[in-house]
Amino acid sequence: MAAYKCKIMTENGVTLDRTLEAASVDEIRSRLKNQKEQLISAKKQGMNLDLGMLFSKFSKVSPKELKLFIRQLKVMLTTGIPILECMDALKKQAGSEKMRSVIGGIKTSINQGETLSGAMAHHPSVFSNLFVSMIRAGEAAGALGQILDQMESFYEMDIKTKKNVKKAIRYPIMVFSILILAMSYASVSIVPQFAGVLTNQDMELPLPTKLILGMSSLLLDYGLITLIVIVCTVGILAYFLRTPAGAYLWDQTKIILPGIGTIVKLSVMARFSLLMKTLVGNGVHITDALEVAKDTVDNRVYAKIIAEGKEKIIAGETIHGALANKHMPDIALNMIAIGESSGTLTEMLECISDYFTGELDEKLENLSSMIEPVVTLVIGGFVALFVASIFAPIFKIYGSL
Repeated sequence: MAAYKCKIMTENGVTLDRTLEAASVDEIRSRLKNQKEQLISAKKQGMNLDLGMLFSKFSKVSPKELKLFIRQLKVMLTTGIPILECMDALKKQAGSEKMRSVIGGIKTSINQGETLSGAMAHHPSVFSNLFVSMIRAGEAAGALGQILDQMESFYEMDIKTKKNVKKAIRYPIMVFSILILAMSYASVSIVPQFAGVLTNQDMELPLPTKLILGMSSLLLDYGLITLIVIVCTVGILAYFLRTPAGAYLWDQTKIILPGIGTIVKLSVMARFSLLMKTLVGNGVHITDALEVAKDTVDNRVYAKIIAEGKEKIIAGETIHGALANKHMPDIALNMIAIGESSGTLTEMLECISDYFTGELDEKLENLSSMIEPVVTLVIGGFVALFVASIFAPIFKIYGSL
């Protein structure tokens, strides 16, 4: 139990200051409500040494926990359980203190008259703009259950994508880390000893040897300066990528990267078509659906294409014509055109969603086999450079003797 200094409004509209003991602010609010009084503000007295609560403020809700929250909420709402009772049940079943606190906050906001999407918007660290926008669209279309179903698919897709990407890059990261450590050690410990022998010879050193000697000199003579330059460069780059221009450039780069670009495009199109099918199928106007979809694609390049397409549709252009762009796959545009002309747009969007989801699954399964040859070539290049830098001058000295 903790003491709270509270400002309270009585049933007669009189404002009072009281000190109350309770386990939480929600308990105080519930107690006062039974007394027909309203809590205006509550400030906890004394020092709070609850480390669990302290750490929960800085912890994050995992995608798996959020996916479980979506699934449970979808099932409860589908069975007709009132939203406040859903929040009570979800709070009891939450796996972390952070999630329990967030769900409690959502219930409080709903009690105060806010919508579910509005209540979730107060917790941006847990519910992204995409999440809130989709919930808001579901509320407007009266299809919250279907939207939650699509969101579960989104998070399942994200979890699977991240899992496969991590699995694919784990091996290259380990190999490159060991390779860099080995090259650094050789440049600092082995090459300097060998350099004395080479520089005493009146001969032109091969280019690979010059490169290794230059790296050795850089690490030995300017190691601290090099480290500072690298840290500053990384910091400046990270800051730039947080700016609108930098974020757009990074999203643009991801699209054109070999291998990775294809996966990004497939993921974007799978998200886009899945959401559009749900919204349009539930009677949401195409321009309103595009406004929501703009925030779901998680790529600023495609968000710009969709935003511009929405304006073109308002001006009277067809959907497939408005979305036409070099980054939009022809198969998607052609199927949208067929859906427009035949009045089967929802069915065509479902076909597009199934197609790109299947393609994404196939690419993710083959991601490791795509990366391994590149890793092999890079390792071979590094080893060849190091071997040539050492043995080429030895053979040259041996030949001169």
